Amino acid sequence: MKKHLLFFILLFCARASYSQWETVYYPSSASSTLPQLYAVEFTDMDHGMAAGHDDNLYPIVIRTADHGNTWDTVFSINESFGLRSITFSDSTTAFAAGDGIGSNAGIIIRTLDYGMTWDTTLFSSKLFSISFPSPGTGYAVGADGFILKTTDNGITWNSQACPVSVALSDVCFLNDSLGIACGGSYILRTTNGGLHWDSIHVSTPVFYSGKISFPSMSRGYYFVNELSTGENHIYTTTDLGLTWTLQPGMPSFLTEGSLLFTNDSTGYIGGIFDISKTTDRGVTWTHQSSGPPSSGSFHDAVTDIFFLDEQHGFAVGLGQFYRTDNGGEIIPVSVPVIAGKDREVLVYPNPGKYNLQVKYPAGMGCGEFIIYSLTGNAVKRYPLTEDKGELSVDVSGLSAGMYLYAVRSNGKEEKKSKLIILR
Repeated sequence: MKKHLLFFILLFCARASYSQWETVYYPSSASSTLPQLYAVEFTDMDHGMAAGHDDNLYPIVIRTADHGNTWDTVFSINESFGLRSITFSDSTTAFAAGDGIGSNAGIIIRTLDYGMTWDTTLFSSKLFSISFPSPGTGYAVGADGFILKTTDNGITWNSQACPVSVALSDVCFLNDSLGIACGGSYILRTTNGGLHWDSIHVSTPVFYSGKISFPSMSRGYYFVNELSTGENHIYTTTDLGLTWTLQPGMPSFLTEGSLLFTNDSTGYIGGIFDISKTTDRGVTWTHQSSGPPSSGSFHDAVTDIFFLDEQHGFAVGLGQFYRTDNGGEIIPVSVPVIAGKDREVLVYPNPGKYNLQVKYPAGMGCGEFIIYSLTGNAVKRYPLTEDKGELSVDVSGLSAGMYLYAVRSNGKEEKKSKLIILR
């Protein structure tokens, strides 16, 4: 009760919510076209890369060193390829694989210095996925059962025999020896580093494409799109890929795209204008959204999802980069309504990291947005323009921790609440 007296007396509170998938990367607003990003991976909270192709259908890799706030292009060549997969084998060594656009060629690119320089290797078959279970040892898969392996950190690649001639859309190695690949209606499995691959016929219908995710050695998932009907299915395994069981009740709103499980029960699927989340091993799924409350959804197809841990995730699509710091959950908050006003003051995201948005009723009057330390010292002040109704606040200079913020109008304190800054 003392806290309420110290702050202010609310007439009432309205329930609001905001998304925790934040859209943080847009290409230049002057550009009429957007790069298509197919893959993303981070080595820590700040450093990551995304890959795809630009509007000229040339391969592109972009890089960030500040949690995705800014990006720079570190790889591009004037040849028609799309980079479909990217992975790090250590903090500075990255590989990307892709396929020729309008040709049957494949490509693998490699950097040893976090994108400063790259070398390129071309192949006669398309490549769709690449995996490095340990530094130096990697695998890539592609069209017509094409499987490659390197044991010298990508200097040389050797082909492996595949028991089925289908397009292999994904590969995942749990260690240097145990690996799973998928394609068509088949799961491929090796226990000896690819010296021999066994094929497991999962289903009679032909699958268009598929994604594999193993959050642990005890459970794995296979998400596929059926070519003839367009329906989607999830299969699960609890014996390291020896047998697979169809998960019933797959909701119709899920669309074929990316798949990532962060633990045995919690997973994400990216599709058209959507990321969906399950916390019960794929039995039920819920929509997630991006941007401020008014936007409600992602801007295009979400083509890849990557999580550093169970809370911190990243996703990409058509010219877009998204991130979450809380597993993509939508957090309901109590928003005080200003006396005499019929609209809310919103401050989001909260918790936040680098930038906040303050929305307030246009015509509220001359005022300011103030951030206080817990000792009551004002550390940031921002004027509110009477007719604008929105303010972007840079808090990148603040240390992580808890603060207070206040919205003042015409000399009166309209709102005061807690603010959490994460780093």
